[in-house]
Amino acid sequence: MLKRVIRVSVCAVLMWCLPVSAHAQFETAAVGGIVSDASGAVVAAAKVTLTNVATGVSATAMTDASGTYEFFTVRIGTYVVTAEKAGFSLALADNVQVSIGARRRVDLALAVGVLSETVTVSAGTDVLDTDTSQRGQTIRGADLQKLPVINREYSALALLTTGVRPSALASSREGSFNVNGLRSTFNNFFIDGVDNNAYGTSNQGFSNQVMQPAPDAVGEFQVVTNNMSAEYGRAAGATVNVAYRSGNNQFHLGAWECFRDSSLTSEGYFKPATGQAPTFDRNQFGGVIGGPLARNRAFFFGDFEGLRQNRTTVSTSTIPTMAQRDGVFSVAVRHPQTGQVYPAGTPVPMSAFAAKVLRDLPEPTSSGTANNYVALTTQKTVSNKAGGMIDVVINPNWTSFGRFGWRSSEVLDQAGIPGPSGGDGNGTTYADNLQIAVGSTYVVDSSSLLEFRLGWSRTEAGKNPPALGSASALDAYGISGLPTDPRVAGGLPSQLITGYTTLGRQATNPQWQWPTVFNPKINYTRSWGRHSAKAGYEFQHIQTQVQDVNPLYGRDQYASQFSRPTGAAANNVYNLADFMFGMRGTFALSNILVADMRQNIHFLYAQDDIRVNDRLTVNLGLRYEYATSMWEKNNVLSNFDPAGLKMVVARDGNLKDRSTINPDRNNFGPRLGLAYTLTPETVFRGGYGISYVHFHREGGANILPMNGPQVVNAVVVQGNALDSTFRTTQQGYPADLTDPSKFNPLAANITYMPEDYRSSRVQSWHVSVQRELFRNVVVDLAYVGNKADGLLLFANFNQATPNNAAGTIPLQARRPISQFAPMPSTADVRPTRPCRPSSNGAPVAV
Repeated sequence: MLKRVIRVSVCAVLMWCLPVSAHAQFETAAVGGIVSDASGAVVAAAKVTLTNVATGVSATAMTDASGTYEFFTVRIGTYVVTAEKAGFSLALADNVQVSIGARRRVDLALAVGVLSETVTVSAGTDVLDTDTSQRGQTIRGADLQKLPVINREYSALALLTTGVRPSALASSREGSFNVNGLRSTFNNFFIDGVDNNAYGTSNQGFSNQVMQPAPDAVGEFQVVTNNMSAEYGRAAGATVNVAYRSGNNQFHLGAWECFRDSSLTSEGYFKPATGQAPTFDRNQFGGVIGGPLARNRAFFFGDFEGLRQNRTTVSTSTIPTMAQRDGVFSVAVRHPQTGQVYPAGTPVPMSAFAAKVLRDLPEPTSSGTANNYVALTTQKTVSNKAGGMIDVVINPNWTSFGRFGWRSSEVLDQAGIPGPSGGDGNGTTYADNLQIAVGSTYVVDSSSLLEFRLGWSRTEAGKNPPALGSASALDAYGISGLPTDPRVAGGLPSQLITGYTTLGRQATNPQWQWPTVFNPKINYTRSWGRHSAKAGYEFQHIQTQVQDVNPLYGRDQYASQFSRPTGAAANNVYNLADFMFGMRGTFALSNILVADMRQNIHFLYAQDDIRVNDRLTVNLGLRYEYATSMWEKNNVLSNFDPAGLKMVVARDGNLKDRSTINPDRNNFGPRLGLAYTLTPETVFRGGYGISYVHFHREGGANILPMNGPQVVNAVVVQGNALDSTFRTTQQGYPADLTDPSKFNPLAANITYMPEDYRSSRVQSWHVSVQRELFRNVVVDLAYVGNKADGLLLFANFNQATPNNAAGTIPLQARRPISQFAPMPSTADVRPTRPCRPSSNGAPVAV
């Protein structure tokens, strides 16, 4: 332990001693330049004043011996920059547009004269990136309010950035997009400099972010897609840096409503049986308010947005016909246990359970045997979110802010088959979020400052089946052996009849993930000469309550066709006959386990942006990242030991004892880049960097508490209906089926993570040329590449080899580890030889 502390401390000291960059400062920016006289000679000891036009807040700095000045942590907005010195007239640059994460260069020239005289220039907006090698794009607040935004999701405008495309989950998960070919979960979201990533393992919060402010509440956001500053890490995709909107000296009030009515909806190609057009009623509304609490000293801003949506879609299901529900089939059926054959058209007997389930089904909407039930199903969404922020100028050298965000969202999905026998589907999906962020900036002197941020967020998200809390399976259907826990019980257990739509509850419900994140960070910034310097430390403590085991309320499957007479051709109606007889081929049940997961992540970073001369800027940075493997609060965790061929259970002790994974302390990420101005209209840029991914949203697949012996995923396969141990549906479930003492590695679903698991590493690089064709029109031609190693994947560690030609070798004998069943492995892929980049291309943006 002492050695580890010494190593981390030495690393911290070394990184804090490096010169580091003021280039990308949380959600703020930097403004700097050189003050010279009419002959071009630099002017030292000139007073430079930076004034925010909207708030009236000013800051001052003095130029050093090289005539250089710099302002750190400048909030986005429009500014006036002035320079003055005795013997010279006042130099003024107005309309200085400052964007998030930018380093705005404003050079001023003093003319001989008196201070009552003013020389004014219009600074406007930089269109070329002359001081940074990172690639990305800034979306301004004015653009957010003018451009059409899908579902009023500000993050949809990230798709305007070169190299960004919607992910496969984009339609159902806000903020889900792929950057330069990398996974959407590799993106990193910030609001006001604090972590804003959704850490729900299955991400049931409808979003990759904790908070998703309305477009009208976003002051500006930046998408950095390659070679970001060393300040940013934790993930290898894009860094999305959002500045929440601030108040100013003028009161501002705004409101909106987006309305859509069913009268605008057509029937569509797939019409319901009734010919009724699907409904689509959507009402999204909200407002913002902002203004001064004390002129030039304190400001407030707040927002609210609500969504009410009812949408119906055509759902098609396959259910038994009315004749089949009476036990009448068009083919002969054999009772698997008695051997009696029931000729076609002759009613077969059925269990009381099957009779009730079939009786509770709606009548088919057509006479066919497939896709014979068509209905309109409703999805109802109720969502509210709000936020608020206060900015305070304590004195000219000390500013602070506080912000909160809140959201409550619920989506109710109606099942395709109504009634007690329906219910397959998500049911109710919910997400409740709360986020608090505070920050403070203190100017130590004219060339250095300290910044502090603290973020705390909590999410409670998951999904529940519609029947949760209703009559138990024992009371309603006479099925014994299922749990009575109110978190689980209620309704019809999942009935999977091959060839027919699933009846009963969705087998994967209920589930939930409730993460809480604590995120402090501190930065020290200093500039001298041609150096702009920054170093910092960030900490994340993530604790997540996870319940992601299934099936918790039973799952019966009918696919074996036990009732098919000898010599008869296969037909799905035999699966339905098996259901009527209670002849399930498999049944499964898991015991509930709520895991309290923990993870700590430490970040140290340093950056130095060196303006070598008026044409060349070099960006140098280094990050160190240490993420602990996840452990469980009460040591309810286990892993497979491939050496001892046994399960290893967590115990008190060091991190390896508690997580079964060796710590990975070797994650160093250099960042190198340059920007060279070839001509006033042309800039060449290039960069290389290494990033690491420490968190993967993979459901319960990499959550080791969801393992035996504490979790028993009991799956019973019944191959012969005449066996004495064959258990029919109406006989229910054995009372001790999921008892940990009954853990059987030959029947369990074991998750295995190698003890030397490492954080995923991604190397990224680019070369680019920017050319300003004419005013405000720039062409950017770039080659972008990345190479990913150690990415998380799922594989079967105990995959059976192919059988012989005769097929005589038993399945278990063909497995590498014959004592265990299939073993899903959460592994990292590390090539043994060089591999080509996982993504590369030549994007062109105008």
